[in-house]
Amino acid sequence: MFPKMTGDSDLRRVLLARSLRAFGDGYVAILLPFYLVRLGFEPTAVGAITTATLLGSAFATLALGRFAQ
Repeated sequence: MFPKMTGDSDLRRVLLARSLRAFGDGYVAILLPFYLVRLGFEPTAVGAITTATLLGSAFATLALGRFAQ
């Protein structure tokens, strides 16, 4: 199911891109609520916006994965 690590440069690029994207998603998931609170948003709105952001990211990942096959 998973490709073997053969030293292939394409595989390394894909893994690097996935790692950077995961880091970016995690970074935004932590910083976004703090930023929204500083802007004066209510806790319910902060939760809704953060949830929508994470769901949108998950949906985009699933959609791109589905079309990439």
